[in-house]
Amino acid sequence: MATAPQPPEDDLERDLHTEHQILNMGPSHPATHGTVKFVVELDGETIIDLDVQVGYLHRGFEKECESGSWYQAIPYTDRLTYTSAMLCNVGFCMAVEKLLELETPERCQWLRVLAGEISRVSDHLTRCGAAALELQAMTPFLYGIEARELTYDLTELLCGARVTTNYIRIGGVKHDMPRDFPNGARELIPKIRTLIGDYGAVVTQNRIFVDRLKGTGVISKKDCIDYAVTG
Repeated sequence: MATAPQPPEDDLERDLHTEHQILNMGPSHPATHGTVKFVVELDGETIIDLDVQVGYLHRGFEKECESGSWYQAIPYTDRLTYTSAMLCNVGFCMAVEKLLELETPERCQWLRVLAGEISRVSDHLTRCGAAALELQAMTPFLYGIEARELTYDLTELLCGARVTTNYIRIGGVKHDMPRDFPNGARELIPKIRTLIGDYGAVVTQNRIFVDRLKGTGVISKKDCIDYAVTG
């Protein structure tokens, strides 16, 4: 029985009408921290191109800061990214100090470094836990959040507040290190390290987690410098 001749595969591909779809994801809600928008170009379910629009959303902070003093602007910086409020405090105060050509005392500089590092660890724990949760891994998320709460305990020991700290001041910090902070830190840090180890063991030995994330979202050295990415 004779069969009809089949057209070459390249003819089939040429005659098939397809078009890419542009999908806007975001921007995220103003109440969230780290505003971001993704413009995704799709071929079916395959991402062909991705334009990441990072981070600016007007919530009236600038206008409020314009109508007050420099000191009155500091609490607003707490709310730029609540998971690392200290670092936002430091960035603003250092900018003002540079304009005024102020030199902060060495002890204040070290206290800023200490506060900033606690804040940075807290931020990373939040984001690493959330990354696991996005892959439906609840257990490492809980490890990360429990460790983050302990870093908040450290922050509270240092400045009296857990999240919106308002600790950094133009020319220094709000107050010196409390006397009970060193002993409190010696008690909390081993617990934080244990939880970080538990988190790492759960995710780095999970084949599904590693396969889904390894090589994904790699940031070049140039982009790290351009966007001031640290950690």
